[in-house]
Amino acid sequence: MDNDKELLCSKGIGEFPLLMQVTFFLWPSADAMFDYAYSAPKHAEIVKKERT
Repeated sequence: MDNDKELLCSKGIGEFPLLMQVTFFLWPSADAMFDYAYSAPKHAEIVKKERT
C-alpha cells in the first residue's frame, strides 16, 4: 500500500500484534479509498473473500 500515490498516511497499532491488530489509513477522499480497495489486485481478492 505504501506505493499508492493517493495514500496520505497509515498507522498500525495493536495490544497483541498477532491477535488484536488494526491499521488506520488516511485517504484524501472516499473515491481514492474505493479506487484502491477495488482496483489493487491483492486487496480486491481479500475484499471478495471477506464478503463470502
